[in-house]
Amino acid sequence: MPEKLEGRKVAILAADGVAHDELADMWKALREAGATTHLISPRIGTIRDDKGDSVTADIAVADASATAYEALILPGGAASASALSQDKQAVQLVRDFVEADKPVAAICHGVSLLVASDSVQGRTLTSSPDFRSGIEAGGGEWVDKQVQVDQRLITSRKPEDLRPFVTRVVDLLAREIVQGKVDEASQESFPASDAPAWGPSSIGGQGASQSP
Repeated sequence: MPEKLEGRKVAILAADGVAHDELADMWKALREAGATTHLISPRIGTIRDDKGDSVTADIAVADASATAYEALILPGGAASASALSQDKQAVQLVRDFVEADKPVAAICHGVSLLVASDSVQGRTLTSSPDFRSGIEAGGGEWVDKQVQVDQRLITSRKPEDLRPFVTRVVDLLAREIVQGKVDEASQESFPASDAPAWGPSSIGGQGASQSP
């Protein structure tokens, strides 16, 4: 049976100090579901998580593009989120994903990148209470829930919410893929140039054209 995210590319944005579990658990779940994951960071090469373990960044932020991926993951970690929030290219990358209406999932300090990228206006998000004022100042609504889904924004509060957060993200991405296949099949069945002209003339009702 094919994996539910087979062939899909997901970006994970992180820097030194990224939360170990929030990075590792999401990476593992995405890979097990069949996704290809790329770790994007301010620089290519080794970065260290908040436990001191080393991980390898595949792509530099300067070379990353939202068009190359189906979704973006923003794990927490105070040092990581702080560094990325001050990196103009990282902030723009987050904004590009949101403006392209692609799924963006953030947990704990990762939510601060949504605030930094001006992506919370009119949206409902959850986070650590530490970021409530920033969300509200940016025009968003803050709620206290394990996981909050607002269209294609998925947010979560803290490491203790990691398991339901990871599950929800993988499930949402899988549904996006299924819906995309349905849309593609519909377009292939009825290309715009060949679409049936539903209406009275096409179903023999009043006003139908008569044969000579």
